[in-house]
Amino acid sequence: LWAYTLVDHLAVVHLDLDTLVLQPMDHLFDAMIATNGHDNGYTVEKLESSVMFNKPLPTQIDAFFTRDYNMAKKSKPVGVQGGFLILRPSQQTFDDFLDLIREGDYRQRGGWGGKDY
Repeated sequence: LWAYTLVDHLAVVHLDLDTLVLQPMDHLFDAMIATNGHDNGYTVEKLESSVMFNKPLPTQIDAFFTRDYNMAKKSKPVGVQGGFLILRPSQQTFDDFLDLIREGDYRQRGGWGGKDY
């Protein structure tokens, strides 16, 4: 959560200590920066093929994360696995998450605020 407060950086990477990075992740950073109005030399087509699996690139990417498919149930969406996260720092997002946590509306089968996450 505190990674969102590092607003002096364009992107922040959170990795668990047991994470092993085997390939460069530059294209993930480039996609986040490119969608924020910066020219980093990548074409939209290249980013769409390497990051979005040939789907259109959103106008802004705020995070990349892995999903925890081992925890998936047939009737529920696959949850976020917190061991790998790249995010765009934002004090507003941090404050929003903090408000949600302080509110304490976590439902056993409905997630935070009943939104299924």
